Amino acid sequence: MRNVSILFCILLVSAAVQTVRAGGLNALDHGVVADGETVNTEAIQNAFLLCGKTGAGAVRFPRGRYLTGPVDLPDFVEVVLEDGAELVLVPDEDGFPVPEDRALLRVRGQRGVAIRGGTLTVDDSGAGVLVEDSRQVRITGTRVSGLRGVHVSGSSRVVIEDVEVSALELPQFFISDSENVRLSKVSSPSTSNEPIIALHNCRNVILRDTEARPRNRTFVLVLGSATENIDITGNDLSAASPPYMIGPDVPPGILKADD
Repeated sequence: MRNVSILFCILLVSAAVQTVRAGGLNALDHGVVADGETVNTEAIQNAFLLCGKTGAGAVRFPRGRYLTGPVDLPDFVEVVLEDGAELVLVPDEDGFPVPEDRALLRVRGQRGVAIRGGTLTVDDSGAGVLVEDSRQVRITGTRVSGLRGVHVSGSSRVVIEDVEVSALELPQFFISDSENVRLSKVSSPSTSNEPIIALHNCRNVILRDTEARPRNRTFVLVLGSATENIDITGNDLSAASPPYMIGPDVPPGILKADD
């Protein structure tokens, strides 16, 4: 009888895990509040950690406004922001200077991470998304606004698709020392002198299906003597002024672009 009870418990746990994997975790079921007033840093971080430990696959945020400090994403976790969901990075109590690693969502030394949908807002200081020393990272269908946009460094196999960034400082998409990066349908309303996309010492980067907006300045800036194989064909960047610029330290012949 005891063995039957143990088997029954195992089956219940297994069924529960499969159910969680199928739908992921709902952030509202784990102490997160979407009232636009409660700072949810600890609850959101715990939901991500639980998702990573249980193999739930995703943490879903239904419609609402979620305030939080910086949070770190573990391996093999997807952040799903449903229609009308907004994550907001609250102001830094320590003030300036802004730490380089301050960001709303941080992927540092991880793999198999995805961020999908919704809006990421930085109310004061920091980036929307920071990806460092990671691989197999995907950001899709997300809108980012605030001080800084999307920063990627030392990473590989990164996909950024259908992402709009409206940042006040630096390039909207800053990618350095990374390889096998694909960007498609990326955009920004920025009219500043900073480029929309800056690539520094990157290898095997593709930009596709992207259209520059009127009053965009430099759309792509390529820098660094270690840069290799940059392909920005298959876009309409004619509205930018200029569509791209290449730094003097970049080896000749590494950029493939539309005429």
